[in-house]
Amino acid sequence: SLSWPGIVRGKLLGNTRVTFRLKPKNDGTFLEMTHTGFKAGNLWIELYGEVCSGWAYFLMNLKSVIQHGRDLRSPEDKI
Repeated sequence: SLSWPGIVRGKLLGNTRVTFRLKPKNDGTFLEMTHTGFKAGNLWIELYGEVCSGWAYFLMNLKSVIQHGRDLRSPEDKI
């Protein structure tokens, strides 16, 4: 589990928390991830949308790297 800064348009809204859990599943491993600590308000809603799309992108890439050895990230990615 780690603290994750909530930043929208260069403004720090506060910190959220990301927790990763690894569990055995059949012949592999199941990754469970939760991202909590979002608050109310328009900027928090914007942050939530950015976080959801970001995690989908990077977790899909992680799966591709693990299963196929292929990194799907764009060279323009900042992370």
